[in-house]
Amino acid sequence: MDRDERCREHARRIREVYPDLVIATVRPIEAGQYNDVLLVDGELIFRFPRFAEGVRTLATETAILRGLRGAITLPIPDPIYRSLDSGIVGQAFTGYRLIPGEPLWLDTFRAIDDEATLDRLAGQLATFLRELHGVPVEGAIACELPVPDHRAHWSDLYARIRAKLFPHMSPAARERVGEHFEAVLDDWESFAFKPVLVHGDFGTGNILFDTRAGAIAGVVDFGSAHLDDPALDVAALASYGEPFLRRAAVAYPAIEATLDRARFYRGTFALQEALYGVEHGDPRAFERGIVRYR
Repeated sequence: MDRDERCREHARRIREVYPDLVIATVRPIEAGQYNDVLLVDGELIFRFPRFAEGVRTLATETAILRGLRGAITLPIPDPIYRSLDSGIVGQAFTGYRLIPGEPLWLDTFRAIDDEATLDRLAGQLATFLRELHGVPVEGAIACELPVPDHRAHWSDLYARIRAKLFPHMSPAARERVGEHFEAVLDDWESFAFKPVLVHGDFGTGNILFDTRAGAIAGVVDFGSAHLDDPALDVAALASYGEPFLRRAAVAYPAIEATLDRARFYRGTFALQEALYGVEHGDPRAFERGIVRYR
């Protein structure tokens, strides 16, 4: 079934579940690896997972987003439309009102030379992280969020990098990566932290910018949200540079205590992209990630 056929089937499913919802136009806006995303009447976003694991992930994401209602100042998706009980690919979906704005890509960010605007953006994003990391998960989220075995995760990641990426690296790069991981894995107690709810994919593509107002318009894509180290989100925010993190720390002073851990995580991002490319047969992701390690 091609994208247009899936779009028609998805529109039929939405009408079946919500017969009172008047739909004039349905346009596919994304056909990613995991979800079909539709724009309905220019103002509603509907997501249909393409795989069974995606249905389970969407159910968790929906529970998290419903638990965040009223807890987050910035606009975030509010799944007012949903059909998840069947758990069947093609039938399961969620829908929410479109949050207007454009991703705050690095090129867009670097073009901002107004100090007041930079302070406003830093304050908004820091406040978002402070609010998110402060959510009382057990009382707010109506699903179980397991606490990951953090050390096992990073040990496993390092082992996979050694097995699958080291053969493509220069000797100097292999030594550099080894030192980066082993310094942490040999002294894991220095990475002690209290698990909090993290966004998990707080990259530039999921931060929406209102160019007219010079302000953050919202944050989207909570599909990777889970309990973990708050430094993971700080590492992602560091895409905009550590000077921007220092601005953000004014509104969220706890950022300062995460910086060493955030630098470690950030130093793995390109490696994780390259590893994804190897493990999922994506040569472009592999090349983007491995290029600096040749």
